[in-house]
Amino acid sequence: PLARPLRTATLVLLLVATAGSFLYLARSESVAGEHGRAVLAVGNGDWAEALEPALAAAEADPDIGAYQMTAGLAAAATGDWPAAETAFGRVVEADDLPTAWLGLATAQAELGRPDGDVERSLQEALRLGRQQEAITLGAGLLYDRLGLASQADDAYVETLTQMPSLAGDAAWRESLGPERFERLVDEAIAAGTAKDWEIALMADDPGRARELAATRGDAVFVTEFIDAWTGDADAVASVQARAEAAPMNPERLAFAARVSDHVGDIDAAARYRRLTRLGPHYAPFTVDGGLGLRDPEREAAMGTSTYYYGTYTYRRRIPFDLLVPGQPGLVIVSESFEDGDETEGGPPAAGEASP
Repeated sequence: PLARPLRTATLVLLLVATAGSFLYLARSESVAGEHGRAVLAVGNGDWAEALEPALAAAEADPDIGAYQMTAGLAAAATGDWPAAETAFGRVVEADDLPTAWLGLATAQAELGRPDGDVERSLQEALRLGRQQEAITLGAGLLYDRLGLASQADDAYVETLTQMPSLAGDAAWRESLGPERFERLVDEAIAAGTAKDWEIALMADDPGRARELAATRGDAVFVTEFIDAWTGDADAVASVQARAEAAPMNPERLAFAARVSDHVGDIDAAARYRRLTRLGPHYAPFTVDGGLGLRDPEREAAMGTSTYYYGTYTYRRRIPFDLLVPGQPGLVIVSESFEDGDETEGGPPAAGEASP
């Protein structure tokens, strides 16, 4: 006697649950579509157009960190620092993302928050982001802005040990002054990393670079690179020949690309850089880095390793470059680099990330 009413009740519950699921899915995908419009606008370089849908998505679904990150970037790019502070704050609470901590510190500095608050955010950014040279450089610049020279120097040394080519950038060297620059180079070399010789070379001290390279197991190859960098045509040809002979060796391809670029062989540099895409993994640092204003078409993911944060964590596309737009940072200085080239094993050009 209970079969019929139970069957009816079950069907009613099933219909209600199904309708509720569809409504939830429709709302969720509607917010995702709004956020997608923001990301598309960012891919087209229009931050003002991205701001409204980015903030709307973040407000509609505040627990999705990817929405908050896009909103924070768009707000910062358009000068809405209170909204940027709020959005970045939600990201760090949810996911402890280093780039979001750096964004939060930038927003706090722009809003005149207490230096202690900014410094704490920078410490949190470096706690997990110390292996990302774009973050260490960005933190150093912000520490300098606060007048915390010692903390800035530590961050700059971390950057040099990861990207020695920064030592060759005239803009950064000039911003530091010769005495401070030389001291930072000495500290970075004293850190004893495998790139100590390269730091010396990029700082225009090939003699010291040769001394540091002499004890390495690959001293012949490294010395050859040093000779090529200082203008020895035979050494340039040899570095290129080594890359040709081992096209699956990422280090040799990277060195050949950089040397070719340095001596003005633009076509060869671009070719070696393209070859890295065919290997088992990407050659690190096939381009030289410097200080400047980041261009999303060139520097997307340059010096960071969390550019797929939105895709991996939330199944949501977000801008590849998660550093605050319009702020000085790590940029590509290689002459042969073209939009669409890939850097450090990173993603394609920012335009290809748009939905």
